[in-house]
Amino acid sequence: MNLAKATWTSLGAADFAYVVVPHPMGGIALDEIRAKADAAFPAMLEIAQKWTPTAATVDQERKPYPARQFTFTGTETDASDLCYKRGWTDGLPIVAPTVERVNEMLKGTSSKPGDIIGNVPPRNGILTVELAATFAVMAGAKPEHLPVILASAEALLNPKHDLRGATTTTNPCAILIVVNGPVRDELGIQYGVGALAPSPSGQANAVIGRAVNMMMDVVGDSQPPKDMSTLGNPGSYTMVMGENEQANPWKTLAVQQGAKPGASTVTVFEVRSFVNNNLHEPTKPETLLHPMAKAIAPVSGLAESGLECSPDARDLLVLGPEHADTIAKSGWSLEQVQEYIFENSRVAKKDYLIRMEGKEPSCRKDEENISILPSPKGLAVMVAGGPGKHSVYMDTSRYIPITVEIDKYRAKK
Repeated sequence: MNLAKATWTSLGAADFAYVVVPHPMGGIALDEIRAKADAAFPAMLEIAQKWTPTAATVDQERKPYPARQFTFTGTETDASDLCYKRGWTDGLPIVAPTVERVNEMLKGTSSKPGDIIGNVPPRNGILTVELAATFAVMAGAKPEHLPVILASAEALLNPKHDLRGATTTTNPCAILIVVNGPVRDELGIQYGVGALAPSPSGQANAVIGRAVNMMMDVVGDSQPPKDMSTLGNPGSYTMVMGENEQANPWKTLAVQQGAKPGASTVTVFEVRSFVNNNLHEPTKPETLLHPMAKAIAPVSGLAESGLECSPDARDLLVLGPEHADTIAKSGWSLEQVQEYIFENSRVAKKDYLIRMEGKEPSCRKDEENISILPSPKGLAVMVAGGPGKHSVYMDTSRYIPITVEIDKYRAKK
């Protein structure tokens, strides 16, 4: 109901006629659906005959820029508590976003404070550069981090990515931001040992991801319980890493996404499953990739529903440098890796039909063994991390990754 109210308000309706039907409506027996429909019908009939709006107009919206300012007296801790109580944070302590600090943050970009990046779902709150800078301050970021934050926001708000779906699903989606290009070393973004781990050397990873998540949740009004994820995902605090391009023998992730070689970019994913492949013995591409393919099939969203067939959706395989080296030394190309995973990460159709109680998949209906990927290109492959025989598969729940160049947001020298 919180989501429904936020949606109709964002679309300009002062109030709305509605009937509440208890969750779930999907994945239950037909007689249960009929019972819920029967129980809801009297209220629906009553609304159809008698309901009238009680609010004449929506409150006049304030202009998105400049942001509202107010005077506060107290300590830094008091300011952090105030923001927490008003629902403006992710629950962790913040740096108070004073006017002076926000103006200093804005020096990190050539974009104007009033420039609008987009509308953040589900509330469709308007995200300006000034507001992004405010959350960057709150997250502990520095001015040089702001262009990465702005590029990440642009990518997430691209309609093809479907942030609305990710923020309103019961799936435990978390934003993953992958950084490519020279900006990794310029900002000290981790891409080697412990690329996703918290550490003093990973400050940029931590604060960039936190700023992006916090502003998406607050501006979009999608914090629990309005975020409908059944369990949620701890990666929603921050999940940022660079690609270890030096250890990648093939195309970088950004180039796979269509970016120019050498460009500084961000690529955003929605990750719900994180599967580590601990493989120390294999010395050949086939013996290394085969257990990876078999391990990822059971956790894939497509193996579960078979309803998503978008050619642009991509899961992500993050190869550790040692695994990538093993594969490349045997002469395998990136395309061969993708093809092998596609062919060997299959679910027997008879098992699929059992799990789906006889419901046919919406695509690849004639296959006896259904691949978890819509095509070999449905797997993005990147290299990250340090020494060790580990690689990670990330199930993206079939949200489309978007890549944006960072330099257009950087301050002109």
